[in-house]
Amino acid sequence: MTIKELIELSSFPTYKLIFKNSISTAIDTDLEDWLLARNLKKIIVVGDCTDLCTYQLAMYIKLLGIAKGLPWEVILPENAVETYDLPVETAEKIGAVPHPGDLLHIIFLYHMALNGINIVKKIV
Repeated sequence: MTIKELIELSSFPTYKLIFKNSISTAIDTDLEDWLLARNLKKIIVVGDCTDLCTYQLAMYIKLLGIAKGLPWEVILPENAVETYDLPVETAEKIGAVPHPGDLLHIIFLYHMALNGINIVKKIV
């Protein structure tokens, strides 16, 4: 589902929507073909779970660019990603694994930076 704020952008009709059935945008989608068919230099990644879908997408694009020898700069604005928090007490009640959102957000931003993804505060 596309969020209202994106749909309302005047540039929205030019966007390519890629639907997925897992946390990976790369598995069983046309993302790779779409990316490789363009002369891209900078790719901006945004998403709703820093440590899950967003991480998978940013790392996939970065690694694909390296593998193909392409000069892609992958940029991830901190103010356009976040993850969820599931405290230990709540996780125990529902039988889930705890998910310390603030900690995982920082760790995964750091890990992406270590792998050459350009983490910026925001894009203006």
